[in-house]
Parts: sequence; structure tokens; C-alpha cells
Amino acid sequence: RSAYEGTPAVNEDNNMGKQVETFGESVRRRREARGLRREELSLMVGVSCRAVASWEGGQRTPGAPTIRVVNSVLDAPRAKATHKEG
Repeated sequence: RSAYEGTPAVNEDNNMGKQVETFGESVRRRREARGLRREELSLMVGVSCRAVASWEGGQRTPGAPTIRVVNSVLDAPRAKATHKEG
């Protein structure tokens, strides 16, 4: 077990001791901002709802390929409803 496990990510050099948002905190904030439930995000990413909960709770961090998918889903522009006549 790492001595740093479970501690907030802090970059003293670049952030003057301010706490940096963890991956899980970022996922939760962006998911909630988009109005998504954990279940919805899990279906969009292709993982279990339990996996999303473990990221948000800080127990686990997914691998790089899954992080890319999560970021793609949560950072994608929201679809706008358009009405095409024709």
C-alpha cells in the first residue's frame, strides 16, 4: 500500500498548495453537470454502475483507455434538439 494512497492530489509547485480535483471528483462534477445518473454514464462508457461509483468514491481509477472514453463522453458537446422540416 502506497503512503500516498487516499490522499488528495496536491501539486505544491504549480498550485501553491491548493488541492487539485481528483479523477473521481471530476467525473462526479461533470456527470452531475450533464444531468446524468451513474447508471446512464456506465451504459455510455461500457462499465458497471459499481465501477463508476468506485471512481467517484476514490477507491479505484480506471486505465487510460477507459479514462479516454469517460472524458470523451463527459466533455462532448450536448446534443441540441433541432427540428428539420422537409
